[in-house]
Amino acid sequence: MSIVCKGVIMDFDRTLVCLDVDWASAYDKLNEICNEFGVRLNNFDVLGSIMQSYGSLKEKSDGGKLAYRFYYKAMKILTQVELAGLDKSKPIPNAKQVLRWLGKKKIPFAIVSNNDSLCIAAAFKKFGFPAPIVFIGRDKVMFPKPDTQGVLIALDIMKLKPEECWLVGDSEIDLKLGRVLGMRVIISDLLQLKQAL
Repeated sequence: MSIVCKGVIMDFDRTLVCLDVDWASAYDKLNEICNEFGVRLNNFDVLGSIMQSYGSLKEKSDGGKLAYRFYYKAMKILTQVELAGLDKSKPIPNAKQVLRWLGKKKIPFAIVSNNDSLCIAAAFKKFGFPAPIVFIGRDKVMFPKPDTQGVLIALDIMKLKPEECWLVGDSEIDLKLGRVLGMRVIISDLLQLKQAL
C-alpha cells in the first residue's frame, strides 16, 4: 500500500541552501557572551548548549531575567552570522526545481528549521524559491529541533496529520524527529522526494 503525501515539511540549511556561516567568528562572539554570564559553549552543539545554559541560568536568577538577557544576546549573534553568511551562500542543486514541482503537484510545503526565520525568508527571496505555507525558525518556538514543537505547529497550520506529511532534512535530528512523529523521512536528497512522489 502506497503512502499518500498531502504535504511536505522541510529543513532549511543543507537541505535547500548551504549557508556560508563564519562559525569561527560566531564561536568567538558566543564565548564572550558565555563568559559574561558564567556559562560554557559546546562548539559541537551550539544551539543545545545555549538552551542548556538558558535553563541553568533561569533556575539561578531572579525571575529568569538573567537567563532571558543571555538567551537574547546569544540568539542575536546567531541571527547576525546567519544573515551575514547569506552573501556567499548557495542553493542546493535542484532545490528551486523541486519546490516548483511541489507547487505544480499542489502539494503544500512548510519550512521548520533551527535557523532564524528572518534568514530563511531572506534566502527564499534571494534565490527566488516559491513561498512555503509557513517559515518556522528557532525564533518561532520555545524549543528547537529535535523537539517536535515546530513540526506540530506546521502540521496544525497545514491541517495535516503526521502520517499524511513527509519530512525532508539532512541530519540525524531530522530522522529521529520524523520517526518520533510517525512521518516518512527523506534525508539529503531532494530528487528522491520527487521520485518518491
